[in-house]
Amino acid sequence: MERRTFFSMAIAGVSLALGATRGEAQRAYPERSSITTGGSTGPRPLRDRFADVFTVLDYGAKADGVTDDTDAINAALAACYNAGGGLVFVPHGKYLIRGKIVQGANTTLCCDSGTVLVRGAAGGFWANWLGYKTDYTGKNNLEAPSGYAGHGNIAVIGGVWDMKGYEFGGSANGFTIGYADGVLFRDIVIKNGVGAHAVDMCASRHVLIDNCRFLGCCKPSAPHKECIQLDHCAMNSTFFGARDGTPCYDVVIRNCYCGPNPDRRSDGSWPVFVGSHGAHEKGQTRDILVEGCVCDFSANSTQTAMVHAYAWKNVTVKSCTVHGTKVLQCTSVSPSNANMASYRGNENILVEGCTCDHPLAVYSSLPADYTAASNAGRNKNITVSGCTLDGMVEIQGFDGVKIANCTIKNARAQSLFLVACANMTVTGNIIEAGAVQIQSNPDAAALLAHWNYGHLSVVGNTFLNSIIFLRFPLRSVVVADNAAPASTKSFLQCNSVSDTSIAVSGNVYSQDPEAGKAYFIVSNSYSDNFLLSGNKIDLSKNGAIAAANTTRAARDIKLTPVLFKNELNYGGEAPIQFDTFSGVKIAWKQGGRLTFGSYKEDITSKNKNFTEQYACDTGGFFPAADNVRKLGTNRYRWSTVYAGSGIINTSDEREKTQIGPVEDAVMRAWGRVDFQQFKFRDAVASKGADGARIHTGIVAQRVKEAFEAEGLDASGFALFCYDEWQDEYETRTVIDADARYDHEGNEISPAISHKEQVLVRSAGSRYGIRYDEALALECAYQRWKLSQLEAQIRELTGKG
Repeated sequence: MERRTFFSMAIAGVSLALGATRGEAQRAYPERSSITTGGSTGPRPLRDRFADVFTVLDYGAKADGVTDDTDAINAALAACYNAGGGLVFVPHGKYLIRGKIVQGANTTLCCDSGTVLVRGAAGGFWANWLGYKTDYTGKNNLEAPSGYAGHGNIAVIGGVWDMKGYEFGGSANGFTIGYADGVLFRDIVIKNGVGAHAVDMCASRHVLIDNCRFLGCCKPSAPHKECIQLDHCAMNSTFFGARDGTPCYDVVIRNCYCGPNPDRRSDGSWPVFVGSHGAHEKGQTRDILVEGCVCDFSANSTQTAMVHAYAWKNVTVKSCTVHGTKVLQCTSVSPSNANMASYRGNENILVEGCTCDHPLAVYSSLPADYTAASNAGRNKNITVSGCTLDGMVEIQGFDGVKIANCTIKNARAQSLFLVACANMTVTGNIIEAGAVQIQSNPDAAALLAHWNYGHLSVVGNTFLNSIIFLRFPLRSVVVADNAAPASTKSFLQCNSVSDTSIAVSGNVYSQDPEAGKAYFIVSNSYSDNFLLSGNKIDLSKNGAIAAANTTRAARDIKLTPVLFKNELNYGGEAPIQFDTFSGVKIAWKQGGRLTFGSYKEDITSKNKNFTEQYACDTGGFFPAADNVRKLGTNRYRWSTVYAGSGIINTSDEREKTQIGPVEDAVMRAWGRVDFQQFKFRDAVASKGADGARIHTGIVAQRVKEAFEAEGLDASGFALFCYDEWQDEYETRTVIDADARYDHEGNEISPAISHKEQVLVRSAGSRYGIRYDEALALECAYQRWKLSQLEAQIRELTGKG
């Protein structure tokens, strides 16, 4: 039921009840004419009951769209305020407003459905300050509030507020509110704004703007003009009051729409839906929630963003749909700006579950005159989670970045661009085309030193024809468990990423067979410190695991033995490849080398515990230390060794001692050893008894028995080997429960885990023979046997 109908019926019912005595009795004793309503405990005088609601028609409003109703509405609001607060009702009709509506504390202005208020002159529409005279510059103020001590506990509900910006130009606000504690705007339509803001709010807290529609802005003067501005009352502000820099906080904007006016009387939407372009050293605008809003900026060529955070803290933009502009823009104040000595940057920003179709979906910037030594411009903690974005995400200058579970596609350049950030996590995203680019600002040397020594984790993403591009120093990088199916691009490219630990593990990369050459990793200009482990790499068309292209000497690129745990399928080139610009394959310039080693501790610790064991350069493949490394072990053996020439063993007399002839007992023992033919059990198991091939050689246990028959210990001779080993275990961390975080990225509860010992190889033993030693002894035995035969011949023939 409409409110005007309700009041009409109520008055008619009272008239019928009083009957014929109505006239004289009420004129003589109006306070005695009382009624009792359903559910009430007793009657009340009609005068008191009608005073519960102040109706603007009772104060002279005509609602005809011709008469200026400003004074009548203000009179009703003033009466309500002077009575200690209450409800002011604006019945159905069209109200011409040639001045400004001013509303005091503890009052509610409620418009009937179908109520239209039309601005009839230049200037603002509404303010929360009863001392307002001609403007809000302070010239004719009766009051000068500070802090949050102005008129608060105010509500404005319903109504269509037409600012007629197409007729009245200049710059004017729809609603101007300041120094307020407790504000509600609900079910309001503001249309055809001009120049300034639909809602200009300074120094206010505990604000709810719910289910409102903001339709059209005429001739917006600058791209930073906000539909809803949340700002400070600052020294350089034209706002009324103390101008003490008090910020806004605890503001909820929910289920609203901002876009062009369907009647096309305006020039499109406001350039910004919610934001500010001013800051103050007294404090940050904070605790802002923008939820469930829909914004259409596609008809505005000067748009900036749906939400423009300017030195804000604790900001959540949730479940919003945005067309034609960015979801969020974070701007940092230049440190040289006045009154900014203690300025703090944007902090704790969350964009969650939003949809955007703009080429630049989320953006933050650094001030042009930023330096690392300054106290200004320090941004902390931004999270973009669960969003579907048809555009680029560019984050600059944040310590603490998390991009999680988003779909990012159709970006014109990079899909994800992180510049001068630290402690970054990119996880669970689907990123299509473009690139994930992480770099410093190459034009600010101080910034290079301060911002880029942070951690980067790229885990569990799907890259659809994208590339991960790292540029300039980072402290440590983990690229793990990502998928890049049928990619036409290289998976990871590094440019001048020196002194950085880069662990690449568990990724699945498949090269598009119809595409040209691509690499799993491309490293340019002083890139180093890689660890590859557990990746599944398909380069069947043409490519390599790693390629270094540089005209300068490349720093050492370390690939530990776990490289060989990767599953690799490759085609036309060497699986590990380094190119110079001359195209020479597997070549290292100026002493660079490919090294294999091990880490004793965390691989992200800047390689402090890396131990080089083997190396390879243009001179060959060799151990890192002389005569201390083995090729294979007693447990992990080479199956076959192919070589163009024999093995060279050291035989320098200067390196030997106790040189003498082989004892006869050794010869007799060796004479007991027979050469046998046999088949290996593992070959029979895999190939069958007929398929396994026959080998000729010596059985180690029979050598042991032959030596013992002569009273000799075979283990004292280099030809005989016996090795045994204990069970081998690997310590693995099992996550029982993941860590939990709040919307600001703060850890609520840590991850719960335990460590398990997993048996990876059972205990065992093995006998072995060094065949070079055995064959040398066989040669000595043949000489010894021959000398015995010759002695016997000489004795028999008498020719001795």
